[in-house]
Amino acid sequence: MSETLELSSGARIPDPSALLTAFFAEEWAYYDGVGDQSPQTIEPIDVVVTVSVNSFLNSATRIRSVHRGIAKACDSLLQGVPVEADLRTFPLDDVVGLLHAACQVKWVLVPVAAKVLHRKRPHLIPMLDTVVSDYYLASTGRLDLKGAREDRRRAAEAARVPLEAFREDLNECWDQLTAFRVSLANQGYSVTQLRILEVLIWMWADPLRQYLGRLGDNDA
Repeated sequence: MSETLELSSGARIPDPSALLTAFFAEEWAYYDGVGDQSPQTIEPIDVVVTVSVNSFLNSATRIRSVHRGIAKACDSLLQGVPVEADLRTFPLDDVVGLLHAACQVKWVLVPVAAKVLHRKRPHLIPMLDTVVSDYYLASTGRLDLKGAREDRRRAAEAARVPLEAFREDLNECWDQLTAFRVSLANQGYSVTQLRILEVLIWMWADPLRQYLGRLGDNDA
């Protein structure tokens, strides 16, 4: 019988090892596998690769504008955040502040900001796209915050709720996530525990069942 990862937030994710292998075999090379050589500054590649994780920055004009804008807004803030900063222990106010700065840039709300900034601080900032955010807003009974996500003045603060819930899951299943990380590294996929949890939640909550559907699991 295959394993199931049970999260305190409510998800029961079937056969997580198989899901992770399928996901990273398909997608690792286009985002996670693109190395970061400048952790203290936002570079053009940090924005370009987000197209492969559905940032919808689908024109050269947008990519240039978003790169220049986030670099101006966030480079100085990154200097005060250690590269190994860990969401489990790092002040959440500082994470929200970094996301807020990025969200003041045209065409940027939390999903785009997080997809860029995860590359800079991969132990600290999960990719809070709409699927992952919706999951945590629903599990915490805070779907009223959906509207705030579309307002750049309130979007980052609204992300605090899913970040707090995500952090709780991260803490509670750390040992299992670490085992998954070792297994993935042995397959050639180097990713953090934080990224692993975010990917698992995304696959589980994805309404299109792009990966869960491959398992044929009727209980997911």
